[in-house]
Amino acid sequence: MKSKGDGLEKYLMNKRVSEENLIKFVDDFRAGKLKKLLKSDNEPKYNDEAWKIWIGRNFEKNYRECKADILFFFWTKGCNNCPQLNKIFQRLAIRLEKKNKNLLFVKVDGGNNDVEEFDYVDFPKIVFVPANDRTQRNFYDVTTSNSEYSFYHFMKDHSSFPWVEIDVPKPIERKVEKQKSEEEQFDDELKKELKEENVKVEEQVKEEKEDVEAIVNDEKIDL
Repeated sequence: MKSKGDGLEKYLMNKRVSEENLIKFVDDFRAGKLKKLLKSDNEPKYNDEAWKIWIGRNFEKNYRECKADILFFFWTKGCNNCPQLNKIFQRLAIRLEKKNKNLLFVKVDGGNNDVEEFDYVDFPKIVFVPANDRTQRNFYDVTTSNSEYSFYHFMKDHSSFPWVEIDVPKPIERKVEKQKSEEEQFDDELKKELKEENVKVEEQVKEEKEDVEAIVNDEKIDL
């Protein structure tokens, strides 16, 4: 009985413990008639933002009844880049709420809510599911450059409805100098030292040559 995170699936027997009830409970489990006990947060008091919060106990119902494209943001506490992604997610949800009404933004705390349809253990996960094919799972690559521009075009590319454009500027690319390795730095320093040493030798040779020429000239004068 494996479940998320290699834990155990849980089933609740809501009848009095007896031999007869236990046998029926096990038989129902083997027949796949039991419903798993899913971990779930409580319903949020306020859920009227441009994005919606779904929890374990209402996820299946909401997912089944939703007729729009869905952009899911599965996150959890302690996730390093979740705060940055959350800001982008919320900003785009607000900007697109009035423009693309067939697109729903949904946030799920994957650490506190079990979701059978999306049984993930690594977070964050950004998943776009089109309304015309709920079997599709389009994953946004969270390891790339995360920006409103990349998010926006990810959704646009997978939308199953006519898309209403908004202005989302492309981020300015900043040139980043390649970080030199320690070996390359050592080579550069060695070349610099050798160059300085060669300059010193050349100057010394030049001075000695000038001294010799001066002595020769003096002897010529004496003669």
